[in-house]
Parts: sequence; C-alpha cells; structure tokens
Amino acid sequence: MTPSAVIQLIHSLSKAEKRQLKIISRRQSGSKDYIQLFDLIDKEQVFDKTTLVQKYKRRFPGSSLENTSRYLFKSIVEALIQVRTKDSPLHELIYGLLKVNILNERNLPEEGYKELEKLKTISEKLQESFYDYIILRTELKYHIDNNFQSLTENKLIALQMKARDNIRQVRNTHEHFALYELLKFRLLKSGAALNAEEKSKLNDLLLNEMSVVNSRVKHNVESKKLHLLFQSYFFTNTGDYKAALKTFYELNRLFEKYDPLLKNPPWDYYGALAGILDNMGTNAHFADMSLYLSRLAGLDKSIYPEYFRFLVKKTVLLFSLWNLTGSGNYKEAIELVAKSEKAIWKQYTLVNEEKQNELLFYLALTYYNNKQFKKSQKFINEIVLIGKVNVNLPVYKATSLLNLIMSYESKDFETLDYLVRSYKKANGQNSGLMKTEKVVIAAIKMNPDFNVRMKNKILWNKLKGPVSEILNNKHEKHLSKYFDF
Repeated sequence: MTPSAVIQLIHSLSKAEKRQLKIISRRQSGSKDYIQLFDLIDKEQVFDKTTLVQKYKRRFPGSSLENTSRYLFKSIVEALIQVRTKDSPLHELIYGLLKVNILNERNLPEEGYKELEKLKTISEKLQESFYDYIILRTELKYHIDNNFQSLTENKLIALQMKARDNIRQVRNTHEHFALYELLKFRLLKSGAALNAEEKSKLNDLLLNEMSVVNSRVKHNVESKKLHLLFQSYFFTNTGDYKAALKTFYELNRLFEKYDPLLKNPPWDYYGALAGILDNMGTNAHFADMSLYLSRLAGLDKSIYPEYFRFLVKKTVLLFSLWNLTGSGNYKEAIELVAKSEKAIWKQYTLVNEEKQNELLFYLALTYYNNKQFKKSQKFINEIVLIGKVNVNLPVYKATSLLNLIMSYESKDFETLDYLVRSYKKANGQNSGLMKTEKVVIAAIKMNPDFNVRMKNKILWNKLKGPVSEILNNKHEKHLSKYFDF
C-alpha cells in the first residue's frame, strides 16, 4: 500500500479510531515501527508523500517506508473493522454472519443458530433484503443438517416462501440501482440535459423506472428511497427544479420517519439535505435555506466517522457561502471564510469532484465580490488548472466564465484573449456553447468599459433578446445558478 494512501487514511480517523489502533498495538510484542510512522504522520500533520519521505529518511535511516506503510495500512483497517462492528448495525450483521459460519464449520450448529436468531432482529430493522435472504438460507441449511427436527412442513414452506419474497425484493432493488446508475453515467459523461432533445434521450430510463415502481413486487423502504433518489436526480439534471424539490422533500420525510435508514454514516440522508439546499440555491430561495443548513450541520456528530464529519463541514460551508453571495451579503461571506478552518477546503476531498469544485468556486466568488481578484484567482486556478476536471460539469463552465470576467475587469487583455480562444476551442467553438456562455463572451468582445454611453446602449439592445431567452430557459439554470452573469 502506498504511503499516500496511508496518509489519507490516517487523516480520516477519529480519536476513538486512533485509540483503538494504539490498543491493538500494545497487545503486540517486538518492534513497532508502524506506530512510529503513524505518530510521524499524525502528530506532525504530514499531508503529502514528498514531505513524508524526507522526514522518514531523517528519522529512520535504513528502514523501508513502503513495507512499514503496508503494515500500518493493514493494522488501521483491522482497527477500523473492530470499531465499526461496535457502532454500525450493518457491520455488526456482516461480522455476525462470519461468526455463524465459523461456528458451523467447527460443528457447533446450536451456537450458530443462536447467533442467527440475533441477526434476524438486526436485519429486520435495517430492511436489508439481501442479508435477510442470506440469513434465511443459512437457517434452512441448519434445518437440513439437523434432519428438520422440530420443523413442520408448513413452517418449512413458510421459510422458503419468505426467502423467495426476499429474492424478488433483491431483484427489484437491483433494477432500481441499475437505472439510477445508468442515469448518473449518462449525465456525468455528457453533462446535464440542457435542452428538450437531450432530455428526451433519458426518457427510456424514466419509463423503465416507472415500470419497476408499478411492478407487482411489494416495495420496501429501500426501494421507495431508490425511486425518490432516481426521480430527484432526473428532475434536477433536466431542469425541472420544482418537481425535484418536491421529490427531495418526500425523501427527507422518508428518512425522518424511518430511523434505521440513517445508517452510520447517513450518506443518503446527507445527499437528500444537500439536494434540497442545491435546489433552493438554484431557485434563489435563500431565505428558506437556514432550516436545512442547520439540519445538515446537525450531522456533524461524534458518533459518525471523522471523514464524514469533515464532509459535512465542507458542504455546510459551500451552501452557506452560496446563500450569502446569492443574497448579496458579500461582507458576511468574507467574514465566514476568514473564521473557517483552511483544512475544510484544503486537506480533504469531497465525495465527488463537482461538490469540491463548487466549494472552491464559491470561495473564488466570495473574494471576487469583494474585489480581491488575486485571492479569487487562486481558487479559480485550483479548478481550471490544478484540480481533476470534468469540462462537462456546469461548475467548470461557471468557473471559466468567472475567470473571463475577472480578466476583463482586471484589464488583463492578453490573458483574456487566450482564455476566450481556449474556452471556445474546448467547447467546439460556438456549437457546444450554452446561451449564457455565448452572451458573456459576446458582451466581453463588445468591450463596454471603453465605449461611450450611447454605443453601449445600442449594444445592450442587441443583447436584450438573448438575455430574455436565458432568463426564461430552465435549462440555462444549470449554469446561471452559480452566478448572475
């Protein structure tokens, strides 16, 4: 395992997880180079491989960093498994199935059956059809091996029918997942549907999803959740924000009604809250964001892993800055950035590049709105030059446009000319540009800062039509939600 992976893993640990690693190490005898490597990374706050190699060579000459990293990685994973088995019902369930298999292998079927009875209760609360089936299949095997003692034929058939129902549920869940995955794949590869023609290319998935929903299989909470996730993602990426928000509200109610869905960590609930906030920001409902911001911030709990809590902090900062900049509270936005930990946007990546880049964008926008162009440029560069970029993502387009505008306002015309040419080339000249992009580039080319008022009035009249089209085109919101271009 590479030192970089070990660095990332260590900085994702909570205090309890670090403590568990130390407890495990105390039980071992002999040299403990891996603990010294752990302390070096943890206590001296090492965040990159180059720094680690230099410090390790000075501290432990002659020792192999690669070998020690590999052993440390393995030890951390083992410690994490122990911690997660105690605080996560799903991990407890998986660990319990392993115990049942071991007991059965050692010819202790009665003890294994007792463990199985405990696992039934956990699985029913989690509503995990896949694990329900494994438990039922294990129970049926126990009865076969014990020659069906104390089991009537009716009870046997009832168990078999229950297992068959679970198989149907698993297949139903798979169909939901398959369509959701296809939808995400298409949208991530080609970008959001920016017009009716592109939206029509997704209709086959929508029709298939509705046929799964209307099938005769009894839908459990998991299938309802997947249906709402599909719908919310579809509506958001096809510009139907009103329907998307309605779906997100339903999803939120589902999570609040069924506590077992709030797994540790509650990824899906986090996604629902982030979806609601994104929708509110897109439609400029900034006054309504505070309630869901507080709910999102409420997921920063000590019972959840450190990496998840950091993700929550990042996302809260992202939507807080969006709220403040969208409301025109530029001074408050700059004050929020000043009092926030730099580590929130520097040391951890988010679940996907889009959210990370959105956070960097709003940091750039905060400084842009306060006329601090150099600081703004630093965050823009992290997206367009340094970071991993998908040029189809609207946030990348918004960042590039902000970069053009800032170059113009800074009177850096040499850079501006290069940026415009590169921008159009990357998007297939004008053919691949959205209306918003075309209007911004056209306005920059008109060079309004160097025109007399009358000429600008004439030029503005030329732009009125396209601007009106943009304001009335829901597909343009994919881009205009980031900034009032």
